[in-house]
Amino acid sequence: MSLLKLILGPSGSGKTTAVFEDMIKRSEENMHKNYIVIVPEQFSHAVTQKIISMHPRHGIMNIDVLSFARLAHRIFDSAGGDTAEILDDTGKNLILTRLAAEHEKELDVLGGSIRRQGYISEIKSVISEFIQYEITPEEVDEMCKGDAGHQYLSGKLKDIGVLYRAFRDRMGDEFITKEELLDQAELVMDKAGFLKGASIILDSFTGFTPIQYRFLQSLMNHISDCTVCLPYDGKDGAFFSLSVKTIANLRMMAEKAGWEVEGGRENDSFYSRHVRWDDSHKDLVFLEENLFRKRGKNPPKMTHDGADSSIQIVEADIPSTEAAFAAAEARRLVQEEGYRYREIGIVMSDVNRYGRFLTNEAARYGVPCFIDTTNELLLNPFTEFIRSAIEIETEKYSYESVFHFLRTGLSDFDSEDVDLFENYVRAMNIRGRKKYRQRFAIHTRSMKEEELERINSVRERFTAILEPLDAVMTKRKVTVKEYTDALRAFIESENVPEKMEKMALRFEEEGRQEAADQYRQIDGKLSELFDRMENLIPDEVMPLSDYLDVLNAGFDEIRIGVIPPGTDTVTAGDMTRSRFSGIRALFFLGLNDDVIPAQNSGSGILSDMDREYLKDRQYELSPTAREKVGLQKLYFYLCVTKPSEKLYLTLSERNIEGKGMRPSWFLNTVQRMFPDVNKRAISDADIREQFFAPEDALEVLSQSLRKEPDEKTMELYRSSAVIEDSRGKLDMMLDAAYRSHSADKISETVAKALYGKSFGASPSRLERFAVCACEHFMQYGLRLREREDFGFERRDLGTILHGVLQLVSEVLSEQKKTFADLSAEEAETITSEALHRFLTENENVVLMSSERNRYFVTRMERILLTTVKNLGAQAKAGSFRASAFEKEFSLDGFYGRIDRIDTTEEGHTVYLSVIDYKSGNKEFDLSRIYYGLDLQLVIYMNGAMEIERIEHPDKEVRPAGVFYYHIDDPVIPVSSVTTGEEEEIQTQIRKKLRLRGIVNSDPQVARLFDKDLSDGSSLVIPVSVKKDGNFDSRSAVVSDENFKVVSDHVRRMSEYFRREIAGGNVDPAPAEYDKQRECEWCSFRDCCGFDKDVPGYNVRKLPKISSADDILDLMREGLQGEK
Repeated sequence: MSLLKLILGPSGSGKTTAVFEDMIKRSEENMHKNYIVIVPEQFSHAVTQKIISMHPRHGIMNIDVLSFARLAHRIFDSAGGDTAEILDDTGKNLILTRLAAEHEKELDVLGGSIRRQGYISEIKSVISEFIQYEITPEEVDEMCKGDAGHQYLSGKLKDIGVLYRAFRDRMGDEFITKEELLDQAELVMDKAGFLKGASIILDSFTGFTPIQYRFLQSLMNHISDCTVCLPYDGKDGAFFSLSVKTIANLRMMAEKAGWEVEGGRENDSFYSRHVRWDDSHKDLVFLEENLFRKRGKNPPKMTHDGADSSIQIVEADIPSTEAAFAAAEARRLVQEEGYRYREIGIVMSDVNRYGRFLTNEAARYGVPCFIDTTNELLLNPFTEFIRSAIEIETEKYSYESVFHFLRTGLSDFDSEDVDLFENYVRAMNIRGRKKYRQRFAIHTRSMKEEELERINSVRERFTAILEPLDAVMTKRKVTVKEYTDALRAFIESENVPEKMEKMALRFEEEGRQEAADQYRQIDGKLSELFDRMENLIPDEVMPLSDYLDVLNAGFDEIRIGVIPPGTDTVTAGDMTRSRFSGIRALFFLGLNDDVIPAQNSGSGILSDMDREYLKDRQYELSPTAREKVGLQKLYFYLCVTKPSEKLYLTLSERNIEGKGMRPSWFLNTVQRMFPDVNKRAISDADIREQFFAPEDALEVLSQSLRKEPDEKTMELYRSSAVIEDSRGKLDMMLDAAYRSHSADKISETVAKALYGKSFGASPSRLERFAVCACEHFMQYGLRLREREDFGFERRDLGTILHGVLQLVSEVLSEQKKTFADLSAEEAETITSEALHRFLTENENVVLMSSERNRYFVTRMERILLTTVKNLGAQAKAGSFRASAFEKEFSLDGFYGRIDRIDTTEEGHTVYLSVIDYKSGNKEFDLSRIYYGLDLQLVIYMNGAMEIERIEHPDKEVRPAGVFYYHIDDPVIPVSSVTTGEEEEIQTQIRKKLRLRGIVNSDPQVARLFDKDLSDGSSLVIPVSVKKDGNFDSRSAVVSDENFKVVSDHVRRMSEYFRREIAGGNVDPAPAEYDKQRECEWCSFRDCCGFDKDVPGYNVRKLPKISSADDILDLMREGLQGEK
């Protein structure tokens, strides 16, 4: 009689080993009988290796290790005949994406999300689940008929039903899903001769799906016996409830088939002897016997009584430290305790969180490590190359799509050319196919002609590459096959497979074999995807955006597998996939409550509440959240009971963002079982102290070199110095450790080559040198500049306001008028016309590109009108009139352009006022002039004085004042207005817009600016007069003598700066004025090399000097010293 044998026992009791030993023995005695071991797909390789190692001849002639799917394929091969094509997840996604587009209007609930990346995969998962649990479209219709409190669920199910039924119709008899593979195999099982009288063993399963149960039921009609291994100790039915349910189902199937059953009843024997652990590891035995089991009111506890613990709990600061600990400790076990790497396993609660860290740390410590997982194909250069090429068309040559394509690394463009091209496209806001196909003709602010030619060369190559793709993808009606053929030709013309192979070779040279293997698989995977698309939906006509959706759906499902690099390797994986055999030590990383037990993310089409509700209505689906916790407890138990000697349980105190994390209650359960368990906290620094490789010694040494050398440092130095590969690094470390900075200089010859033999210097250039010599060198020597963006910035506002005021001034000069001569109406007309003329002449398309920017035009017109009116009011208040606008000058090697020079004559004296327009809120600060940080106004005054002396050689020229004028349209707070009358408001505006600077202390000069000045504050200049007619202490007044002191000081500082520039000073020594370091606004702060921790790098601290008298005294001292 046929026999179903249930082999039951807890983890570590030797079930699998005993079954395999018996099978091997029987296979040798019955060479003509087939023995088939069925295991989950991911375990087949490890189980095959285990059986081969156990077999006396180390070969398996009549033993096959198969998954359910592989067994089905073996049946098809044996039975012969035609079978329907099997539709994998990629095929499902392709079909569902198309069906979703066709039925989008019928999807009341899901329709809004249907085009979201990955959403089709979620729908596919639900439909696959329905197929797996034998739920038909008709049953989905019945599911929709829930009570009124579940209308949203009913809506989702209705939409899923629409797609499920359409999916079934589209498949017809031509295709079957992989979930139906066993059903199809069942139909032809009679023709599969290898099953006759075969012996079946099922191992490593925790349960079976309805389809798998039905398949096993059919198998019983052909095989002689079946052995099933399940974890169950015969006592704790609650904990092993899944096994108990499986045992009941298997017994029922056997009885239906008329088979005899051995095992599984209460009085039957169980494997209870622990063969995995010896007496020195009693805590691991205790863990297996009691984890998650109820033992009366109090949880079971074990103390070690001074004995070494086989269990360690390690709390790291962050997840990367957990990975570093695992790699470092694995290396120590091999070096000091004789372990082999294959005897060590690592489980990660979250492969996405820990996989990258573990890869890096294992490489760092020289630990061969294989992470047993499959990688998604998304965000790979090849797929990004394809996706971005299509997005260029769907997004109408958007900035993002164009440079996504050019920066994939597969487009044959030099990175410098792409940088230059991108800077231009950003600055000029190039968008759309038409603009890219026209020659670029407009220069940016700082562009040279040869740069524009180079940019146009890149543009021509770029558009030529895309031309064949454009020709297909811009047609009105295109089939999937036409799109796909165009893509194949495009990929071939760009030699993408060859480029991917070069990348793979580079990874190999860097020792990154896993990455190399992945890159070599991609071309084949994409070819399979294209083939699948052309087979499934070749003649479908669809818009390009839908084709991209189909393609993305295909990318979603492609997985890249990696082969283990060798036999002596640490294997790492997640809690459900990991298959360890014969390991002595296990590390379980990430025992924090946010990942284990896994929290329901709320994503997915059917929520946990939906599943609980459907379960109550007797619909069997995948486990609910509550059931999954029980399943995870079982998986955790099976993992932590795998090692025979050492178990390391690790967690993190906080995540990589610094947010605190709590321990998992799984870990808390273990801690309660072992109150005195070996627990320790570690940080990244602690791990680095426990170095195991030369590079670790070098790192620790590098941290010690700056300190007083101790014996440990000297020993590290000696040990590192004798290692050949470390000598170069060691020399570099020594240089870095004892590095000090000395003032940077370039030779005078180089300086002449960069700046010219007798270079002129503008005031703003000298001011930048005063701030930092290195910044000046980068801006004026190397001519580095920031990337220009298409947009409206503050500097653009200043440029436009200055330009418009210059046009207004030119018109006034042509009409022989001054600001004082303009009426309100004339001011409005001249200002508006000048603004629009400036924008037109300068092709300022930015300001017409959006509503926001068009608002700026209106705002600028208001600011300019206020400015023109106020300048007129200031002129009318006194006798000064503008004698020059935008006046260029060159004096003693200094040059510049003065915004406005005002003059007035009294007898044989010409009084001179210099005004500089500022769009920013610039204050006059004599202290900054002293340090050389603000030279502009005084240099302008020096230049203007020289101009006037030449024009009036027979007259005395006296400085009347130097000023900033703030171009603004100030808002007057209601609280500062008493009557609210227009005259009062205008007075308040004039107060806010009065000139900022210094005035000649001669009272007569002040009245030349403001003839009505008699008592109180002037509305024109920064002075106030007391009742006795003298200036009060707040007045910014300077005598003729002190004007000369300031003038001479600025001339001295300017000449000094020029000498330093010519002498090659490029030292990064930034100024810090009034506790504000200029580095904060420097465009070059990331590349100057300034490091406050390196001796020799210094900040020049320049305290603000409040007293004008003190500043003038310091200026005099400097001038005396020069003499």
